[in-house]
Amino acid sequence: MSDIPAQIQEDIKTAMKAKDSLALNALRALKSALTNASIEKGGLGTALEESEVLSVVRKQIKQRHDSVEQFEKAGREELAATEKAEIEILPRYLPDPLGGAELIANTETAISESG
Repeated sequence: MSDIPAQIQEDIKTAMKAKDSLALNALRALKSALTNASIEKGGLGTALEESEVLSVVRKQIKQRHDSVEQFEKAGREELAATEKAEIEILPRYLPDPLGGAELIANTETAISESG
């Protein structure tokens, strides 16, 4: 079980105290998406694997990117700006991407272990 849902809950409390409505809306939507994924997996309260949690976070980010595109096409820049701001909040729940050197090292390790 990942500790990301617990971190999201703590961040919701922090956003409430700070009266940060933008972060609060983004985090509540993410928490709701995680709850829905849990229900789909096996019922309310079913623990999600870390990979499933990360998948939900990525899906939420993608949905916001799609919304930005649609809002910009419709000339709704204020809504697009809100979505862009929410996109900035969500990646903190994803692992840091590997740098070039780390990726090469991991690839070389995997190749040497398999051969």
